[in-house]
Amino acid sequence: MLYVTLQNSAIVQVLLQLTHLTKPEDKAIEADYSCESSALVYNFLHDFFINNDGLSKLVCWQTFKFSQIEGLVNGVPSLHVACKFTTNLLNQPSLQKQLFSVCLLSHLAVQYPIQQTLAACNEMLAWAQTGQCSIVWTVLSLESFIRIAKAFPP
Repeated sequence: MLYVTLQNSAIVQVLLQLTHLTKPEDKAIEADYSCESSALVYNFLHDFFINNDGLSKLVCWQTFKFSQIEGLVNGVPSLHVACKFTTNLLNQPSLQKQLFSVCLLSHLAVQYPIQQTLAACNEMLAWAQTGQCSIVWTVLSLESFIRIAKAFPP
């Protein structure tokens, strides 16, 4: 079972890479090709995450390019469950995983401004206030904080 889950995760990572590949010939064709292929990948991933419990969590724990987060959150509705576990990434020693967590959560907040996402954002802010984060983390997270503030204005 673990082997199949790891294979599925590898499939997702490859598909995510495909969403950023473009054909360099014609810009108009490139835009159509890129949007159409991304939509197909996102639809597939939505179904794949629904049918493979825990796969979205594994993929998020492995992380992926920050530039892919917004498209994935907007294109894969089943990824909304990530707000349940993104704050767990904050406890990882890797700065990249911590930053990925905040960035992912901020995009989830914009796309899904619901109580569950607000609770996750509050948990992340409480973690930041405990002093567990570094100055580098705080500075690099500012853009994410702005997105969260726009999603949940006072």
